[in-house]
Amino acid sequence: MISSCTYCYQCTSSIDPGCLDPFSSNTSLKVEENKNLKLKVENLEKKVEYLEREKKSNNIIIHGLLEEGKSTLELLENLKKMFIDELGISIGDYENKQLTQQNQIILPPRLVTEGEIDHHPLTKGKKLYIATFNTKTLRTPEALLELEKALMDLKWDILSISELRRAGESIEEHAGYILFNKGKTGGQRGVGFMVKTHLRKHIKGFIGVTDRISTLHITTPSHKKTWTIIQAYSPTELADKTEHQSFYDKLDQVISDHSNDIIILMGDFNAQVGAEQSNDEYELGKLGHGKRSENGQRLIYFLLEHNLILLNSLFKKNVINKWTWISPDRKYKKK
Repeated sequence: MISSCTYCYQCTSSIDPGCLDPFSSNTSLKVEENKNLKLKVENLEKKVEYLEREKKSNNIIIHGLLEEGKSTLELLENLKKMFIDELGISIGDYENKQLTQQNQIILPPRLVTEGEIDHHPLTKGKKLYIATFNTKTLRTPEALLELEKALMDLKWDILSISELRRAGESIEEHAGYILFNKGKTGGQRGVGFMVKTHLRKHIKGFIGVTDRISTLHITTPSHKKTWTIIQAYSPTELADKTEHQSFYDKLDQVISDHSNDIIILMGDFNAQVGAEQSNDEYELGKLGHGKRSENGQRLIYFLLEHNLILLNSLFKKNVINKWTWISPDRKYKKK
């Protein structure tokens, strides 16, 4: 109900100011209430912003922490001691519970792989094991049977092979695996792959480039890109420079042709890379060992040119798994 002046019916060209008094009073109250409400909202926003800043300022992110100790609890205790001794900061039990390890290894998409953990998951929760081996020969059924028995106690999904010493190019179906071979002359060189049959539907193809280089093209559910796994068998140190140059020229072409794929280069390079010789050799890790041969230097130049990393030099291994070559009398070992 709207109140009005008893004389408003007599107004013709103007309105009695007394008619607006109730409206003016209500409007002033609403304006004042809105100002107070706006002030409260601004204060709340400032408080939230302050709390957010405080929350961020209490977070500490640590990179490159040496994981000493046998458990996460020991690591956290060492971390508390380090903060107190070196920074004078005391971390209480509550904050301790908030500490987490970020120990994931992020690998580059172009890999040189050799060792126990050089793999990507094929599916979530499942690992794909890739290995390389110089068999010396697989010419006879007996040699192949011997290799099958040797692999029975090992985890492997894809095995790239050097020195099959079989002539011609072939794909053979065996119990539990597929064997690909690329050779030129029987009794010499030859490269290939053994692939478990559970990966059959993921295989896009094998290519025998030469009797020293072959490729496997395969897909995995966890990657959109194709994997190109290159098996290489390099000439020995005694080969002439022309043979070495031809081998690396062909290998260079293969990598360039599949540069959009995930590259895994592996095999027998008849090379001793040795320890890192300068800080500029970022293609090597800190765990190299021994001297460097001419073939080793050729390999280093090739890795540098193609932005590849020698993963075998990045991981600390047990002595029993450290050597890739041992002389028959076991006096000489090479990594």
